[in-house]
Amino acid sequence: MKTVNKELFIVPTDTCYGIGCSLSTSEGYECIYEIKQRPKDKLLSIVIPTWEEVQEYCVVSDREINYLKQYPRPFTCLAHAREKLIHCISHQNQSRYSQVAFRIQEVCVPFPDYIRDEPYFLTSLNKSDHSECYVPLDIKGQF
Repeated sequence: MKTVNKELFIVPTDTCYGIGCSLSTSEGYECIYEIKQRPKDKLLSIVIPTWEEVQEYCVVSDREINYLKQYPRPFTCLAHAREKLIHCISHQNQSRYSQVAFRIQEVCVPFPDYIRDEPYFLTSLNKSDHSECYVPLDIKGQF
């Protein structure tokens, strides 16, 4: 994991490079929007570390979990957030995340050196309306 500053990190994912920050940092959250030139009405996805923790943070049934575990492609799911997840998010952003788009770290960040033990915001590392970055040279070209 490459730390950009004390708030942000860059991580390779199962699809492209991503940029992320802790749920509890409003500074990191705002910085992601600034770097990406992302419209504020486009919310960030949340990564949940393990399958076992999904139901702690989101309203998802056992049947849905079992389906997702078998799903062969990268995915992001939409679900209602539980209070436990909402309380992790910085106070300024809590009201925006009653529903969340989530991914599972075990699936989307399959590299042991990049593992975090708490949920975090993660989005593709690219300027809005530009192509995703798949190799480090792509990152250098956009930023």
